[in-house]
Amino acid sequence: MILLALSGGLRTVEISRADVSDLRTNGDTEVLYIQGKGRLEKNEFVKIMPEIAEVIREYLAFRDNGKTIKIIKADRYLKVVAITQCRTEN
Repeated sequence: MILLALSGGLRTVEISRADVSDLRTNGDTEVLYIQGKGRLEKNEFVKIMPEIAEVIREYLAFRDNGKTIKIIKADRYLKVVAITQCRTEN
C-alpha cells in the first residue's frame, strides 16, 4: 500500500476508500479509480505500476485461499530491486 501511495501520489484517504472493484484495466494499463479529496464519486484514476498491480492481485488471491504471494522492495526512485516469495503457515 505504501508503494501504491508513493507511485500514484495517493493520499491515505484515497487508498482507504479504494475497493477491489476499483482496480480496472484501461487499454493495456492497470488503473485504480479513486474518490479524490472533496469528491463524491470515483471518477478519477491513477496508473498502477505493473509490479505493484501484480502484487495486489497475488495478495488478493492469497487472502482468499492461502496462495504464495510476492513481496516487492523498491529503491528510493521506486524502481523494483527485489521480489521475494512468501508463504504463511496454515
